[in-house]
Amino acid sequence: MSGDEIEANRSLRADGGAEVFQAGGDQYIFGAPGERPAPARMLPRDTAPLIGRDAEIATLMAGHTLYLIDGMPGVGKTTLAVHVAHRLRPDYPDGDFFVDLHAHTAGMRAVTPDEALYQLLIADSLTPGQIAVGVQARAAQWRSRLAGRRCVVVLDNALDRAQVAPLLPAGGDSVVLVTSRRRLAGLIAQHAADPLELPTLTEASAAVLFARRSGRDPHGDEAAAIAEIVRDCGTLPLPICLLAAQLRARPHRSAADLLRELRRAAHPTSRMRAEDLAVGPAFDLSFRRLPKPLRRFLVRLGMLPGADVDVPAAAALTGVGPDRAEAFLESLVEEHLVVVGDGGRYRLHDLIGDYARSRNPDGVAEQVAALVRLATDYERRVGVADRALAVPYPPDPVRVEARVEALGWLQRERVNLMACVTALARTGEHELVARLTTGLAASLREAGPWEQAITLYHLAAENAARHDAHAARAAALRELGVVLYLRSDYESAKAAFGTALAALHDAPAEAEAEEAVTLTRLAAARRQSGERVAARADADRALSLFRRSGDRAGEGDALAELGTLHLADREFGAAVDVLREAAAVLREHGGARACADVLNRLGAGLQNLGQNEEAVALHEHALHVCRVLGDLRGVAVSLNYVGHLYCQFGEFGRAAAALEEALILHDRMRSRSGSAHCLTYLGRAYRELGRYEDAGDATRRALSTFREMKNLAGYASTLNQLGILHRNAGDLAAAETAHGEALEVFERLEHALGQAEVLNAQGDLNRLRHRTDRALEQHRRALVLAQRAGSGEEQARAHEGIGHCLTERGEHRPGRDSIRTARDILERLGAHPAAHRLAELLPEDPHECSSGRRRLVH
Repeated sequence: MSGDEIEANRSLRADGGAEVFQAGGDQYIFGAPGERPAPARMLPRDTAPLIGRDAEIATLMAGHTLYLIDGMPGVGKTTLAVHVAHRLRPDYPDGDFFVDLHAHTAGMRAVTPDEALYQLLIADSLTPGQIAVGVQARAAQWRSRLAGRRCVVVLDNALDRAQVAPLLPAGGDSVVLVTSRRRLAGLIAQHAADPLELPTLTEASAAVLFARRSGRDPHGDEAAAIAEIVRDCGTLPLPICLLAAQLRARPHRSAADLLRELRRAAHPTSRMRAEDLAVGPAFDLSFRRLPKPLRRFLVRLGMLPGADVDVPAAAALTGVGPDRAEAFLESLVEEHLVVVGDGGRYRLHDLIGDYARSRNPDGVAEQVAALVRLATDYERRVGVADRALAVPYPPDPVRVEARVEALGWLQRERVNLMACVTALARTGEHELVARLTTGLAASLREAGPWEQAITLYHLAAENAARHDAHAARAAALRELGVVLYLRSDYESAKAAFGTALAALHDAPAEAEAEEAVTLTRLAAARRQSGERVAARADADRALSLFRRSGDRAGEGDALAELGTLHLADREFGAAVDVLREAAAVLREHGGARACADVLNRLGAGLQNLGQNEEAVALHEHALHVCRVLGDLRGVAVSLNYVGHLYCQFGEFGRAAAALEEALILHDRMRSRSGSAHCLTYLGRAYRELGRYEDAGDATRRALSTFREMKNLAGYASTLNQLGILHRNAGDLAAAETAHGEALEVFERLEHALGQAEVLNAQGDLNRLRHRTDRALEQHRRALVLAQRAGSGEEQARAHEGIGHCLTERGEHRPGRDSIRTARDILERLGAHPAAHRLAELLPEDPHECSSGRRRLVH
């Protein structure tokens, strides 16, 4: 197996034909194909019955598939959309989705289509690694998943047509309700949306609404005061409900008392201008009626930079204890100033949050102080989660459970954590930005989304640069490089690592430890770019620094990279020796994920030496460890090796099944290198199964990707496979051309194993063209090169070819001896089907090919 393939094959994949469903956070359920998780249920709680909206409800229930509900703030657009969505559920049983697009949410930028699609696909049970990259790819994935399904989709608080259009299903099976403060004429024109402008309530309906919410009689002595109250509210449902809640909480007060207070309370929020003036008195009065501690709590809660908050975060933000924070939140829920969601989370309506911020008496200083309190608490909690992610080897159930919980929390809190870092970067708290960003590194590498991780690390690096925080800038750039490496963008990764090293020159106190880590990462990126001499120098320097500092886990990582460099240079004996040392160090001092990774690399080295039984055992153990951890990217790496071994063993059906699963996941991760290698193996499996059209598609895709990546060894190896495919299809001239070009590349690279592979293929082709002497010479040259490279598989192929050539020349006994030698090599490799095929060519041989086969479990 090519050394260039080792780390590039990192992506997610499912378990042996099973489908993977996301149960929550980073918890996954493995099920048989055909099973699906329960339909998504994202709708907020319904407010029913809805007063004064019978005509609008009837319109929205009429059977059209795309509605645009627009109107002024506070008019009840979201309430109406959610209510109708709940009523539509029986006719649309395949899932209901709700996304707040935050077009008019204070302190938050509008959600991009890319981010909204990520939320929708996560809700529809995809894992982060299964989600496509880029808005167009995600939109296509979303449309594909909804095709033929009957779902309800609510897109709330939309900005414009460009934000909404990518989120729309392709057909008419689902119904979509879009709410916006603006009339989205472009959406109406391009997508034939049915517009519904939601007006304010009639005075009669508004009075009924107020009376029902306040517990008063709309026709009794208070009817006149109620009518004046709802008129002063502009008959907007939101302030009506807030004021009614005040009366319900204080039954001894009258509507007339409330009206007098309302007429004196003329303090609109800073955002409530023109169209929003009617909401101001209700908010101001509602705020003043709160006890002073609760008012202060609400003001600080309005400074939340994220979407929602749990009790610990609310306590930190507001500077109160957790018990008191929970009591305050529940009080605000009762006052209809805070909305409670699932999982103990709370959300401020955007208008109320903006109003609360406008009531801050201490201005910017208090906002910064609240943000620092929140970020400090997040730093503590992220640190706990980060430590839980690093499960030692061997993994134990308690630590694994803690890891699953940590990943789940990080996934749920991701939006808020990102928003907190972004807001904090606008302050002078650069050290806190650096610590929080560094704490998020492990979870962002593993669970993504990588696009947001890249944005975050750019922000952190720029923030550190502004404050001359060289060590912090280096750390952010290093993590940026890691994510770029995972995206197979090796050139950008090298640039990030190089800049990080330059920044460390100005931070001598932290330089040595950080330099070692960064050099190890840089070595990997350079290896993938073919710069192996420079990569080996970097890895050697890193190893020296780790050993000098006594960092054994770092030493294991550096050894693993050096061993992988030996693999890339086809120095398999040296690779195995170094990787065994790395495995021993990491078993004792490293984490379980690092151990699994190095075991896979060691297995690759042993596989290239023909020691397939031990290689299989190592890959299976790595696979087991990754499954226990829930590390689907590690599972994918292990199964990729197993698929390649199936090809060597001649079990091409199993190989194809494993590699087909891997390919889906590589493509979703946009791992070009992983996809290319997988396609090469898959093309071989398809070819041996007689699926020539599929084999051609896979091989050509691999060839194109390797060409784009400028990976000459991968390109030549795949070109050789294409030549074999041409030969099997009867196009011998095309086969000869492909083999010839591949051999030229391998000779230029001084790639012994690659030359052996091509020479064996050329020998097979020339024997088919009755050029026996030329074929014999090529197989003999291949044998010498295969022995030099230590490849048992190519030695067997060479001996088989020599045997056939000698037999065709009438030298039957030497021919049988060569074929017998090939069979014996294949037996030792565990390639029993291929060995049995050769044994059938030796009917007089008393030796029986073993019928037992090594079974790989996955």
